[in-house]
Amino acid sequence: MMRHFAANALTILIIGLVMFLGIILWGKTEYEAAGPLAAPLRIEVEKSEALGSVGAKLAESGAISDPRLFRVAARYTGQDSGLKFGEYEIPVGASMKDILALLNKGGNVLRQIIVPEGWTSWQVVEMLNGREELSGEIADLPAEGSLAPAGYDFQRGDDRAALIRRMQAEQDSIVAAAWASRAPNLPLRTPEDLLTLASIVE
Repeated sequence: MMRHFAANALTILIIGLVMFLGIILWGKTEYEAAGPLAAPLRIEVEKSEALGSVGAKLAESGAISDPRLFRVAARYTGQDSGLKFGEYEIPVGASMKDILALLNKGGNVLRQIIVPEGWTSWQVVEMLNGREELSGEIADLPAEGSLAPAGYDFQRGDDRAALIRRMQAEQDSIVAAAWASRAPNLPLRTPEDLLTLASIVE
Protein backbone atom coordinates (compact mmCIF):
# COMPACT_ATOMS: atom_id res chain seq x y z
CA MET A 1 0.00 0.00 0.00
CA MET A 2 2.77 2.39 0.99
CA ARG A 3 4.77 1.44 -2.09
CA HIS A 4 1.75 2.17 -4.31
CA PHE A 5 1.23 5.53 -2.60
CA ALA A 6 4.92 6.46 -3.04
CA ALA A 7 4.81 5.52 -6.72
CA ASN A 8 1.74 7.70 -7.26
CA ALA A 9 3.34 10.60 -5.39
CA LEU A 10 6.50 10.28 -7.49
CA THR A 11 4.44 10.22 -10.68
CA ILE A 12 2.53 13.35 -9.62
CA LEU A 13 5.81 15.06 -8.71
CA ILE A 14 7.33 14.25 -12.10
CA ILE A 15 4.22 15.43 -13.93
CA GLY A 16 4.21 18.63 -11.89
CA LEU A 17 7.89 19.21 -12.61
CA VAL A 18 7.39 18.64 -16.34
CA MET A 19 4.45 21.06 -16.34
CA PHE A 20 6.47 23.65 -14.45
CA LEU A 21 9.39 23.37 -16.88
CA GLY A 22 6.94 23.58 -19.76
CA ILE A 23 5.49 26.81 -18.38
CA ILE A 24 8.99 28.25 -17.92
CA LEU A 25 9.93 27.30 -21.50
CA TRP A 26 6.68 28.75 -22.85
CA GLY A 27 7.22 31.99 -20.90
CA LYS A 28 10.81 32.33 -22.13
CA THR A 29 9.70 31.72 -25.72
CA GLU A 30 6.90 34.30 -25.45
CA TYR A 31 9.25 36.77 -23.78
CA GLU A 32 11.82 36.60 -26.58
CA ALA A 33 9.46 36.12 -29.54
CA ALA A 34 8.58 38.92 -31.94
CA GLY A 35 5.70 40.98 -30.62
CA PRO A 36 2.33 41.68 -32.26
CA LEU A 37 3.01 45.33 -33.09
CA ALA A 38 2.40 45.92 -36.82
CA ALA A 39 3.25 49.64 -36.86
CA PRO A 40 5.57 51.77 -34.70
CA LEU A 41 3.95 52.85 -31.45
CA ARG A 42 4.72 55.98 -29.45
CA ILE A 43 3.96 55.84 -25.73
CA GLU A 44 4.87 57.95 -22.72
CA VAL A 45 5.98 56.60 -19.34
CA GLU A 46 5.15 59.08 -16.60
CA LYS A 47 7.42 59.81 -13.65
CA SER A 48 7.04 57.10 -10.97
CA GLU A 49 4.59 55.14 -13.16
CA ALA A 50 4.23 51.56 -11.91
CA LEU A 51 5.23 48.54 -13.95
CA GLY A 52 1.65 47.25 -13.94
CA SER A 53 0.38 50.48 -15.43
CA VAL A 54 3.04 50.44 -18.16
CA GLY A 55 2.24 46.80 -18.97
CA ALA A 56 -1.48 47.56 -19.22
CA LYS A 57 -0.75 50.53 -21.48
CA LEU A 58 1.41 48.38 -23.76
CA ALA A 59 -1.24 45.65 -23.90
CA GLU A 60 -4.03 48.14 -24.70
CA SER A 61 -1.88 49.59 -27.48
CA GLY A 62 -1.20 46.16 -28.97
CA ALA A 63 2.54 46.10 -28.24
CA ILE A 64 2.36 43.01 -26.01
CA SER A 65 -0.17 40.22 -25.75
CA ASP A 66 0.11 39.33 -22.05
CA PRO A 67 0.68 42.08 -19.46
CA ARG A 68 0.94 39.50 -16.62
CA LEU A 69 3.79 37.70 -18.34
CA PHE A 70 5.39 41.08 -19.00
CA ARG A 71 5.33 41.90 -15.27
CA VAL A 72 6.62 38.47 -14.25
CA ALA A 73 9.42 38.61 -16.83
CA ALA A 74 10.43 42.09 -15.67
CA ARG A 75 10.67 40.93 -12.05
CA TYR A 76 12.43 37.67 -12.96
CA THR A 77 15.06 39.50 -15.02
CA GLY A 78 15.49 42.30 -12.45
CA GLN A 79 14.16 45.00 -14.76
CA ASP A 80 11.08 45.89 -12.77
CA SER A 81 12.62 48.75 -10.78
CA GLY A 82 14.70 50.43 -13.48
CA LEU A 83 11.95 51.84 -15.69
CA LYS A 84 12.79 55.37 -16.81
CA PHE A 85 10.17 57.96 -17.58
CA GLY A 86 10.12 59.49 -21.02
CA GLU A 87 8.65 59.20 -24.47
CA TYR A 88 9.29 55.99 -26.38
CA GLU A 89 8.82 54.75 -29.90
CA ILE A 90 8.34 50.98 -29.89
CA PRO A 91 9.46 49.45 -33.20
CA VAL A 92 7.42 46.96 -35.24
CA GLY A 93 7.63 43.39 -33.92
CA ALA A 94 9.52 44.35 -30.74
CA SER A 95 9.58 41.48 -28.26
CA MET A 96 8.86 41.89 -24.54
CA LYS A 97 12.61 41.52 -24.02
CA ASP A 98 13.28 44.35 -26.48
CA ILE A 99 10.65 46.59 -24.89
CA LEU A 100 11.93 46.04 -21.35
CA ALA A 101 15.49 46.82 -22.44
CA LEU A 102 14.24 50.02 -24.06
CA LEU A 103 12.25 51.08 -20.99
CA ASN A 104 15.28 50.56 -18.77
CA LYS A 105 17.53 52.53 -21.11
CA GLY A 106 15.41 55.69 -21.29
CA GLY A 107 13.19 57.55 -23.73
CA ASN A 108 14.27 57.31 -27.36
CA VAL A 109 12.09 60.06 -28.84
CA LEU A 110 14.15 63.23 -29.13
CA ARG A 111 12.86 66.71 -29.85
CA GLN A 112 14.96 69.76 -30.64
CA ILE A 113 15.01 73.48 -30.06
CA ILE A 114 17.18 75.90 -32.02
CA VAL A 115 18.75 78.96 -30.38
CA PRO A 116 19.62 81.30 -33.28
CA GLU A 117 22.64 83.60 -33.34
CA GLY A 118 21.89 86.99 -31.86
CA TRP A 119 18.96 85.98 -29.65
CA THR A 120 18.70 87.63 -26.26
CA SER A 121 18.36 85.63 -23.06
CA TRP A 122 14.77 86.84 -22.78
CA GLN A 123 13.94 85.42 -26.22
CA VAL A 124 15.45 82.05 -25.29
CA VAL A 125 13.51 81.90 -22.03
CA GLU A 126 10.28 82.83 -23.80
CA MET A 127 10.85 80.07 -26.34
CA LEU A 128 11.44 77.48 -23.60
CA ASN A 129 8.36 78.64 -21.68
CA GLY A 130 6.34 78.21 -24.87
CA ARG A 131 7.29 74.54 -25.26
CA GLU A 132 4.59 72.59 -23.42
CA GLU A 133 6.64 69.38 -23.58
CA LEU A 134 9.08 70.87 -21.05
CA SER A 135 8.59 71.09 -17.31
CA GLY A 136 9.75 73.33 -14.46
CA GLU A 137 10.40 77.04 -14.29
CA ILE A 138 13.36 79.31 -15.01
CA ALA A 139 13.83 81.32 -11.84
CA ASP A 140 16.18 84.05 -13.10
CA LEU A 141 16.90 85.54 -16.51
CA PRO A 142 20.36 84.32 -17.59
CA ALA A 143 23.08 86.90 -18.22
CA GLU A 144 23.24 88.18 -21.77
CA GLY A 145 25.76 86.28 -23.87
CA SER A 146 25.79 83.28 -21.51
CA LEU A 147 23.66 81.00 -23.73
CA ALA A 148 25.31 79.32 -26.70
CA PRO A 149 23.40 79.50 -30.00
CA ALA A 150 22.96 75.91 -31.21
CA GLY A 151 20.47 73.08 -31.58
CA TYR A 152 19.61 71.21 -28.37
CA ASP A 153 17.96 67.79 -28.19
CA PHE A 154 15.54 67.11 -25.37
CA GLN A 155 12.87 64.65 -24.31
CA ARG A 156 9.32 65.29 -23.19
CA GLY A 157 9.29 66.23 -19.53
CA ASP A 158 12.85 67.61 -19.44
CA ASP A 159 13.41 70.55 -17.11
CA ARG A 160 13.65 74.06 -18.59
CA ALA A 161 16.26 75.17 -16.06
CA ALA A 162 18.37 72.10 -16.92
CA LEU A 163 18.27 73.13 -20.59
CA ILE A 164 19.44 76.62 -19.64
CA ARG A 165 22.36 75.07 -17.74
CA ARG A 166 23.27 73.02 -20.81
CA MET A 167 23.29 76.17 -22.93
CA GLN A 168 25.48 77.93 -20.37
CA ALA A 169 27.89 75.00 -20.18
CA GLU A 170 28.14 74.95 -23.98
CA GLN A 171 28.86 78.68 -24.04
CA ASP A 172 31.49 78.30 -21.28
CA SER A 173 33.19 75.61 -23.36
CA ILE A 174 33.15 77.78 -26.50
CA VAL A 175 34.55 80.81 -24.65
CA ALA A 176 37.26 78.72 -22.94
CA ALA A 177 38.39 77.31 -26.29
CA ALA A 178 38.42 80.78 -27.90
CA TRP A 179 40.35 82.22 -24.94
CA ALA A 180 42.96 79.47 -25.11
CA SER A 181 43.56 80.10 -28.82
CA ARG A 182 43.41 83.93 -28.75
CA ALA A 183 46.09 86.06 -30.37
CA PRO A 184 48.68 87.15 -27.77
CA ASN A 185 48.48 90.85 -28.64
CA LEU A 186 44.74 91.28 -28.01
CA PRO A 187 43.95 93.85 -25.28
CA LEU A 188 41.83 91.39 -23.30
CA ARG A 189 42.37 90.48 -19.66
CA THR A 190 39.70 87.81 -19.04
CA PRO A 191 37.40 85.44 -20.95
CA GLU A 192 34.55 87.75 -19.99
CA ASP A 193 36.27 90.56 -21.90
CA LEU A 194 36.43 88.28 -24.93
CA LEU A 195 32.71 87.48 -24.61
CA THR A 196 31.88 91.19 -24.31
CA LEU A 197 33.93 91.97 -27.41
CA ALA A 198 32.20 89.20 -29.35
CA SER A 199 28.79 90.55 -28.30
CA ILE A 200 29.73 94.06 -29.46
CA VAL A 201 30.94 92.74 -32.82
CA GLU A 202 27.76 90.75 -33.24
